[in-house]
Amino acid sequence: MQRLLTAVAMLAVTCATWAAPDLKLIPQPQQVQTLDGGFDFAADLNIKPATPSRADDQFAAQQLKDELKLSLGVLVSGVERKQKVWIGSLADAEIASRVKGTDLAPLKDRGPEAYLLLVKPGEIVAAGNAPAGTFYAVQTLKQLIRANADGKTIPAVSILDWPGLQYRGYSDDISRGPIPTMDFFKRQIRTMAEFKMNMLTFYTEHVFKLDKHPIIAPPDGITAGQVKELSEYARKYHVELVGNFQSFGHFAKILKHEEYADLRETGSVITPAKEESYEFLDDVYSEIAPAYASKLFNVNCDETWGLGEGPSKALAEEIGVGRVYLQHMNRIHDMLRDKYGKRMMMWGDIALQHPDIIGDLAQDTILLSWGYGARANYDSAIEPFVKAGLEFMVCPGVSCWSRMFPVYTNAVVNIQNYVRDGAKFGAVGMLNTTWDDDGENLFHWNFYGTNWGAACAWRPADSDLDAYKAAFAQVSHGA
Repeated sequence: MQRLLTAVAMLAVTCATWAAPDLKLIPQPQQVQTLDGGFDFAADLNIKPATPSRADDQFAAQQLKDELKLSLGVLVSGVERKQKVWIGSLADAEIASRVKGTDLAPLKDRGPEAYLLLVKPGEIVAAGNAPAGTFYAVQTLKQLIRANADGKTIPAVSILDWPGLQYRGYSDDISRGPIPTMDFFKRQIRTMAEFKMNMLTFYTEHVFKLDKHPIIAPPDGITAGQVKELSEYARKYHVELVGNFQSFGHFAKILKHEEYADLRETGSVITPAKEESYEFLDDVYSEIAPAYASKLFNVNCDETWGLGEGPSKALAEEIGVGRVYLQHMNRIHDMLRDKYGKRMMMWGDIALQHPDIIGDLAQDTILLSWGYGARANYDSAIEPFVKAGLEFMVCPGVSCWSRMFPVYTNAVVNIQNYVRDGAKFGAVGMLNTTWDDDGENLFHWNFYGTNWGAACAWRPADSDLDAYKAAFAQVSHGA
């Protein structure tokens, strides 16, 4: 019925040739109203930050200039022109005067990433509650140009938009396949920012170059200096680069060295039964944790196969494997909090296998609920953390592991339903996952899945796969 009413309204307004449901945008905005006419980029124009001294707005303005040159071949000069594109904060007096009469109430209390994009003949206003919102307004404008232009004219619209989840991002496995170059890392950041994702973490087992343990990383491992450079680069794009080090299982690439043989619980698990293990982890954290500006740090600690079968066997027989796991998690939690000022994130699979320990985890821990099958719902993987009062994120996957090309018939359902159910239970975010088991994965093919995750996390309750499919090629590639 709504589509019918929209169609009738559009027929009554002969100048409006675009219908809101037909706009190719990822993620789909929360509210779109089509207006009469369009904005013609073939005419002279100025791009004007409302507060020229604000560096974030200058950066957003440059993003728009780059898009115009790339997509439409339009170069913007500094000469004063009649047509204007205003970029700034909704609190700026100049912006407020330009949007007078627009109902901004839906943006109130929606947070710093909420924004207005108002496109009228001769004038555009891209403005947010804060710099992140302004940046996202420009990203939507870029998509209008790239995927919705008729020649050099884009539709006149009023868009009010805000995210459904606070954190929207993904974890990229850089430890079990080729380590990306700095140029590719930066491409990832730019791409995810265009789709309004704001969190990225690099799954790290052994690839961080450590001064205290130099034999662990390969020659092309990442350094603290590179992480700091990427963190600052990501900040400009309103992406938070989150620290990461696998701190329990998946330790085989470190424990294979005879220098670390005494730390083996099994060939792939570091033992929690020896003080030397915590001395080693402290050494690692002392170099990795400060490199990341984010207050969040993912210790992973999933799939601890064989725990309780090595040096911790006697302790496991006394208190149970689950309690051995719990003691380790709370100890590294306290180390990261007290010495390095980090808030711990951890995968939730082992806790779900030992539900009696969930309530005894440190209360500020963020649980990462994960699962990769195409299920109708994921309540059972979420509810135990909710009942314990723990904050959590949902972590689906793009089904890219142990193969060259992702299995998207599985992944699109996994991502959509997991994010939907996470939002239903109050998730603080979505951390989509790309894994490189066996090293065959070609990451470029993963962008379809990571960007679908962005669409779902922006509108968890009503993400639209058909609309995503219709928009993906043009929005992503301009074709």
